[in-house]
Amino acid sequence: MFLTACGSDHKNSVGGTGGIPGEAGSGGGGADGGSGGSGGDDDPEPETPKVTCGGVRVIDLDGAESPAVLHDKTDTLDHWTSRCTPPDSVGNDVAIRFHAGAAGTYLFSTEGTGFDTMVYAFADCMDGFSELACRAKDSSSRISLRLDAGQIVYVIVDSMNVRESRPFTLTATRVTAPAPVIDKVEAYYTGTTGATAIRLTGRNPGSPLDAINMDIWGAAQKITTYSAFFDDPGSVFRVVSEEGGTFVVEGAFTFPTSAGRIARVDMSVIDENGQASEIVSERTAGLPRRMRGEACDPRKFFDECDSPNVCFVQPPATVPTCQMNTPPVLDSAVVTVNYETGYWGIVVEGRDADSNAAFLRVTPRKNLTSQYIGDGPALIPFRQITYDGVGNFRGVVSLAARFDGPCLAPAQAKRDSCEGRGTAPQTCYDSFVAELNQCYRDVLSLITRVDVEVIDWANAASALIKVTPIAEAPAVEEGDLCDPHGATGACPDELLCWAEQPGDAEVCRANTPVCPANYGVIDLMAHASGAKWVYRGNNSAAARHGAASCGGGGPSDVLAFTAPSAATYRFVTSDLGEKVDTVVSLRPFCQLDGYEHVCNNRALITNPGSQVEATLAQGETVYILVDSALGAATGNYTLTVSR
Repeated sequence: MFLTACGSDHKNSVGGTGGIPGEAGSGGGGADGGSGGSGGDDDPEPETPKVTCGGVRVIDLDGAESPAVLHDKTDTLDHWTSRCTPPDSVGNDVAIRFHAGAAGTYLFSTEGTGFDTMVYAFADCMDGFSELACRAKDSSSRISLRLDAGQIVYVIVDSMNVRESRPFTLTATRVTAPAPVIDKVEAYYTGTTGATAIRLTGRNPGSPLDAINMDIWGAAQKITTYSAFFDDPGSVFRVVSEEGGTFVVEGAFTFPTSAGRIARVDMSVIDENGQASEIVSERTAGLPRRMRGEACDPRKFFDECDSPNVCFVQPPATVPTCQMNTPPVLDSAVVTVNYETGYWGIVVEGRDADSNAAFLRVTPRKNLTSQYIGDGPALIPFRQITYDGVGNFRGVVSLAARFDGPCLAPAQAKRDSCEGRGTAPQTCYDSFVAELNQCYRDVLSLITRVDVEVIDWANAASALIKVTPIAEAPAVEEGDLCDPHGATGACPDELLCWAEQPGDAEVCRANTPVCPANYGVIDLMAHASGAKWVYRGNNSAAARHGAASCGGGGPSDVLAFTAPSAATYRFVTSDLGEKVDTVVSLRPFCQLDGYEHVCNNRALITNPGSQVEATLAQGETVYILVDSALGAATGNYTLTVSR
């Protein structure tokens, strides 16, 4: 927020004007006038910039016409900073003196600039405390200012950790579009929790919404003021919908109940043009109650179900409704481990009148009394759950042994040490994965007790069962219950573990499954490109097809590839969209994640793409899953197959 360059602005003399090509320049005026301008030439050097603001270059931008567009370069030094500047950011910048041509709201944007920017403005370039606005976002940062006709402000285009002069574009536009309008405010206060929830509906025909301002009042005085951009990760408000010139905004926050009741909120929203709606005030009310079958809010921010109903979503439904619910009853649980594959499994049996058991809550422990081992309690969805028609169920969970709590930090330290010695990053990464997997197996061998609970879709829990001892997964035969990972029962090599019909239990079978039609398999053979096969896809709208051994579990495209000749084939993802991180795995059967050939979630350490290799016989078909890493964005990718 402080100006880092200082000095005085000399205004007592006016220098001469430089000449145009082929003509002389005019002299300075007055006793204190500057020297006359030099004559022009046919190939003039760039005009020497004016020196002002303590010796820092300042570029003039006239706002008489809108939009006013400036194309220039940042300076070779870092002169300026603002309250939006990250503590560790050092970047070259430039100052622009903007003259408002008329009264109004002006939007300043760096859209079209080829690097990440910050934009901020001062009323006085010699006073760092005169900052008017700031925004640090990306290559299209923007701020808006309400200016009078003829008013001058100093706009700074700053770079995010760019230590060289770079071309930039600054566009100043006088906004003529209408401001947004808030038509309705719903504000609810819950005294037992101190939570306040707010929903705004309104119109924004001029521009998408950008930010929110709010004053929060108690019974007698203002408690605080809250302002945030909607795209700020820390914002408690979000734009729920925005289409057809209308919007819905929701948010919730909690104060300690000792702070007293939140009695009123004063709200305003700001669009991307910097136009603010009129302030709307609303007093808070108690939560409305919903009856059985009505849509509801499971967070209990905007409503609550009338007792004894509970608000939850039970698949295949997608909207939460108020429903009766009875907690599940857990009768038995068996935990087994397949030390060869590094998978462990849990089989539970019990009763559930609502037939909506959904997860197991699992806590592995070293002994009967110790604290948990690994990462602590985990909520794990059933791999399979079957009911007998009268409420009795059998549920199966099988999962890879991953205990990042005790394993990740030591493995990462060894990887850092490896790279510090100058070893190739991919070699260090491969060692890191091997070290991590070995630690997972070591921790798995230490587990002597597992605490198990069944959780239903309403988040109601059964009583806890402490399972001990932990048995090794049994070998099973054709027709026996199993799972594809061999965690609860391992089939002989010549048999496969799968269920012929959805809802059936998985058993060892001699026949092989056919890929379901609803998988929407993409035929990669139709995308030949010379000696390669290239498919450009987007997995944003894809379904989920199970996690691979090395990660994933998000939306994934499924592609089929049939080897035209016996060879080793390489499968690589590249050209990824913004924040996209892929996980690529190969399966012989599209729906059986337990029979995976190979998996990789990183082509190079510095690249979120993926690369796997597989040796295939002529005519052999594999299914490639282009999955998404946990928490990463889905989107565009290119899959290339080569020999």
